[in-house]
Amino acid sequence: MALQSCKNDIDINAPWKETAVVNGFIDIGTTHQYLRITKTFQNAANLTPQQAAQISDSLYFDSLIVKIIDLTDTTQTFNFYKNTSIQKDPGYFASDKNILYYCDNMQPILGHVYKLYIYNPKSGNTYTSQTSIVDKVVIMKNSPTYQLDIFYDPKFPNYINFEWNIAQNAAIYTALIRYYYTENSISKTADQLIAINDFDKFSFNFKSDQMNQFFINTFGRRDVINNPSDTLVFRKINSIDYIVLAGTADLKTAVDLSKPNTSLLQVKPDFSNIQGGLGLFTSRSTTTKYIPFDLKTPYSSEKNLTVNVKGFAQP
Repeated sequence: MALQSCKNDIDINAPWKETAVVNGFIDIGTTHQYLRITKTFQNAANLTPQQAAQISDSLYFDSLIVKIIDLTDTTQTFNFYKNTSIQKDPGYFASDKNILYYCDNMQPILGHVYKLYIYNPKSGNTYTSQTSIVDKVVIMKNSPTYQLDIFYDPKFPNYINFEWNIAQNAAIYTALIRYYYTENSISKTADQLIAINDFDKFSFNFKSDQMNQFFINTFGRRDVINNPSDTLVFRKINSIDYIVLAGTADLKTAVDLSKPNTSLLQVKPDFSNIQGGLGLFTSRSTTTKYIPFDLKTPYSSEKNLTVNVKGFAQP
């Protein structure tokens, strides 16, 4: 009696299909525009996904033709070229190279519509998208009291009120504070997110206690018994910018879908506006305003400074 068996090996890898993944934000405030274009990858049977993600050739196309066409003025076409000048931090994906596509002479015009065109000459695949342009907001400073002070004292609260107007084609706004500081003579920055909303008009009071708490969370609280380790790092604030980003309805949709799902339906729909591929091609604007800042205030001699931040010395 012969024993027979059928072959039951299963190939869990489906045939690979080329798919471009695009992330691009055209900004009216600059002529320097960047696009990130990568591709989906499929790891070989002898590699884990993490191992395959560390191979740069798995992430980038060999060659692409990339351009943005002004559909309102069809005589204007902007060519994008590979750029590897911006370093990528180590992480899950390969960081030995960081390929972006760059154009240094594209000034977006409000009211115009722009088409993204990507062509892979090796495969013949084409990927397209289009976007309108978001205008910059106007930041208005109202009712400034005293200059912001990192050494916050509730007896003498101080704040600066900001308000911005609606920007054309904008559906979402993000506001943040950017701190420029030196740490042991090395220049650094730290960003504090303060608001995300989709209102037509927004007003915000930025208070010293919010800044103080952010610095404590970021750098730690100075030891009240003067721990010697507190003196190992010296930090100094040089300047502060108030920044408002405005984005399109497509960007708002992408942000909304990335939020935690609180419904019983746990499957989130995917969002992409790239024809033939995945990702997001859209527009955003960046508006920056300087904030007065000083470690000394009119009340510095009267304050009971019990809340100090590690690395920052009281003048």
